[in-house]
Amino acid sequence: MTTTVNSPLTAEEAADKVIELEGLIATCTTNMVELTTQRTYLTLGSPAFANLAGVTLQQCRTILPPCEELFGMISLLTGQVSAARAILSALPKKGREAKLQDVTDLLNIIKLPPVAVPLEQRGLLTAAELAQTVTSDRLLAAMAEAFTPANQLVFKIKSAWASLNSDIIKLDDDIKGLRQDAADLGALSTQELAQAEQALAAAKTSVYSDPLSASANILAEVRPVLEACRVRINHVKALKSQVIGQLAEAEQALEQLKSAHAASLQAVEERKVKVTIDHEDQLTMPLADQVVSQLGSWLERLRTTIKEGKYQAAAVGLTNWTAQAVNRKSAAESAFQANDALLRERRDMRGLVEALRARAAADKRAEEAELMALFTTVSQMLYSRPTPMTRARELVKQYQDKVLE
Repeated sequence: MTTTVNSPLTAEEAADKVIELEGLIATCTTNMVELTTQRTYLTLGSPAFANLAGVTLQQCRTILPPCEELFGMISLLTGQVSAARAILSALPKKGREAKLQDVTDLLNIIKLPPVAVPLEQRGLLTAAELAQTVTSDRLLAAMAEAFTPANQLVFKIKSAWASLNSDIIKLDDDIKGLRQDAADLGALSTQELAQAEQALAAAKTSVYSDPLSASANILAEVRPVLEACRVRINHVKALKSQVIGQLAEAEQALEQLKSAHAASLQAVEERKVKVTIDHEDQLTMPLADQVVSQLGSWLERLRTTIKEGKYQAAAVGLTNWTAQAVNRKSAAESAFQANDALLRERRDMRGLVEALRARAAADKRAEEAELMALFTTVSQMLYSRPTPMTRARELVKQYQDKVLE
C-alpha cells in the first residue's frame, strides 16, 4: 500500500496497515528473541564482550549493539500501532477525518527518542535535543539492515567455534592417547607432550576469545609438536616390540644352550666311561657351568632393563647377549660332537668287525686260528669299558686287512 504521509488513510486502509504492521512486529520480535537467546549470542557476553578480543571483539562491538536497539524500535513501533488501533476501534462520526489523520500519522511517522546535541556542536538556535521522526517503512528497512549483519555474525562465529572446537577436541584426544601410550611405555614424562599441551591451551584461549581471527592455522603450533611426539612414541613402541621379540628369542636360545650344555656334559661322561684316547687334553670340552649361569643372570638383568622402559639399552644388550649365546652354544655342540664322535666310532667299529667276521665266514676262513684270535681280541676290546681307542683302531685295521687279503 502506498500513500503519502500527509494524506489520511481511509478507515479500511488504516485497519489493513495496522494488521500488516502488527504481523511485521510479531515477526521481528520472534526473530530477535531467537537470535538473542542463541547459545552463541549469550556466550559473546553482550554488551561488555569481556571475554572477546581482536577482530571478533571489534565486529561484535560494531554490529551487535545496533541490532540490540531493535527491541527499543519494536517497542516504539508497537506503541504507535497500538495507539492507532485504539483510535480506529472508536472512530467518532464527528471529527472522523482528524482522527484518521492521527491514525495515519501514527502508522506512518514514528517518533524516535530525541538525540542530545553536545554544546560544542550547537548553534545559537540549536536545541539541546533534536526530535527525530522516520517513516514506518524506513524504520523497518533500517531495522532489517541492522538485524541481517548481526544474525550473520552470530552464525559465522558459531560455525568458527564449532569447526575449531572439533579440531581442538581431536587434538585433546590425540594428546590423551599419546600420554597413555607414553605411560604404557614407561615414559611418564615427555617434553613434547608438555609442549603440545601448552600450545593447545594457548590455542583454546585464542579460539574462544577471537574465533574470527583464528583458523585451523592457529593449531599449527600444536600439530608439529604433537607429530614429533607421535613419531618418537611410535619409534619407542617399535623398539619395545623389537626387544620383546628379542627377549623371547633369547629365552629360547638360553634353553637351547642349556640343552646343548647338558648334552655335552652327558657325552663327556659317557665317553669317559666307554672309551679312552691319547692326548685327551686336546679334545674339545664342555663349557663351565658358570658360563651358562652367567648368561642366565645377564638375561635377567636385561628383562629388568625392559621393564624400566630402557628399550634402546635393552636392544643393544640383547644383541650382544645373543652373540655370546650363539658362540657358547656352538662351543657346547662342538664338545658334544667331539665326544659323541668317539662313541659313534666305537659303535661303527663293532659293526665293521661283525661285518668282517661274516665276510670271513662266507670265504670259509672264519675258523682260521689267526682270524679267530684277532676277532676275539678286538671284540673283547670294543665291548670293554673303557675301550682304548688307539689300540682298538690298530686291531680293527689288522683284522680288516687280514680278512680282505
